[in-house]
Amino acid sequence: MKQSSMKQSSMKQSSMKQIQHYIPEDIIREHILPYTYEPQPKSLCDDIRDFHNIFNELETMYETIYQNGYENEYIDWLDNDISRFMNQDSPTMFGYRDFYLQFYRRMYRLKYAHNNKIISFFENEDLNPFRTNIQRRIALMTPSERNDLKSFIVEIN
Repeated sequence: MKQSSMKQSSMKQSSMKQIQHYIPEDIIREHILPYTYEPQPKSLCDDIRDFHNIFNELETMYETIYQNGYENEYIDWLDNDISRFMNQDSPTMFGYRDFYLQFYRRMYRLKYAHNNKIISFFENEDLNPFRTNIQRRIALMTPSERNDLKSFIVEIN
């Protein structure tokens, strides 16, 4: 585990302990803990597992292909190629296709948004660092779309 991740984990644990200090034990026992024991739906667990597997496969593939370039070059290329897939292999400088925008409509806050609002959301680089943006896009895809993405990426590389 990286040092910054360890520090964040430690901070979260201390924050939870502080919060638990103020919540009566019976509230924790009767109203909070029961939710921690409920299993998640199999479809959700499968989707999370699929996301994790596809993301790791693609990241490893791109790290291998672009290992001699500049630092984190593979992230730039992976981000670019996911955009190519989502825009049906059409350059985004010519506009965004409905296929691209429909992925973002799956986000609750963009479900009924006008196309311009969706475009401004994902074009704001300050809010979307590359790695987070890549993960978000892959997470918005269904397992079959992720497999299509993987096939597309294998084909173009």
